[in-house]
Formats: sequence, C-alpha cells, structure tokens
Amino acid sequence: MDTFRLDCVLEWDGHVSDPMTLTVSVTGEGLAGEGTGSFAMPRRFIGTAMRSESLPRAVAHDGSGFDLEVTRFDMMTGIAYYRTVGALPFGARRSA
Repeated sequence: MDTFRLDCVLEWDGHVSDPMTLTVSVTGEGLAGEGTGSFAMPRRFIGTAMRSESLPRAVAHDGSGFDLEVTRFDMMTGIAYYRTVGALPFGARRSA
C-alpha cells in the first residue's frame, strides 16, 4: 500500500483549520486511487461534524485538494477516520 503526506488546511462549512499534515494511505489502483487515514479533529470542527451534511476538504498550499468523508469519529480521543472522495492530487504529494 502506497502512502503520501499532504501539508494542508481543512475547510469545512466556512471554518478553516490550522495547518496540518495528513498521511494518506492509498487504497485504489496506483497513486490515482482513493485513500484512507485519520487526523486529530480540530475542536472548532466537532459541532460542524455532528450537524453538517457537507464534506470537509483538504486544501494543499498549492491550491490542490480533495474531499474527505469522515467515516468514524472517536469522541474519547478526538480522532476522525476518513476516506477520500475523488481523485487524489499529484502536485502536493511527497512520499511518507
């Protein structure tokens, strides 16, 4: 399984996170496939996660990005588990 790191911010319902690095495990065919991973949910996103029907978006510093579908949220640890939606960006990748 291939992985890459993406330096990004998360945008969700008008809220923007502090800069973070996501490590994405690619689950589809080659590097163009879908991915999965987890991140520490920013506190200001927790209410949004509970009520929003929109998807959060990981936006790299070069403007490329992808949508995330949060598949599970662990309230005890604050960790959100996700899968990517759509094609993964090539320009913002670096090997993990």
